[in-house]
Amino acid sequence: MPWFSASARYASTVECDGLSTISRSVWVFAVPDSGEDVWADAHARALQIARRDEHGYLNADGRRVDWKLIDVQTLDLLGEVVEDGREVYSEMRDPSEQELRRWPPRVGFDPENTPPQQTGV
Repeated sequence: MPWFSASARYASTVECDGLSTISRSVWVFAVPDSGEDVWADAHARALQIARRDEHGYLNADGRRVDWKLIDVQTLDLLGEVVEDGREVYSEMRDPSEQELRRWPPRVGFDPENTPPQQTGV
């Protein structure tokens, strides 16, 4: 059974304000090999998973907030086996002004003593 990773983008809109936030999620999932078009099956499965995160609610101001799927942005075949520690997402970007102030040149990092945070749910 082949394994895939997919990323999807979402947009948050707030009633009367319009577009508020863009987010991206990444998943790993397996697709039964039906002998047909495994890429089409994987795309359909990615859409199914991504649609689960669409939702709406009323914010503290009583205005409607909707999170809607923009698209499945990436779809990658990982292979028949997903090994422990397999990277499925990586991103490079320029550091922000805040990061440049926090970590000036030649400063040592301390990952063993920097606890991880949970991503927003």
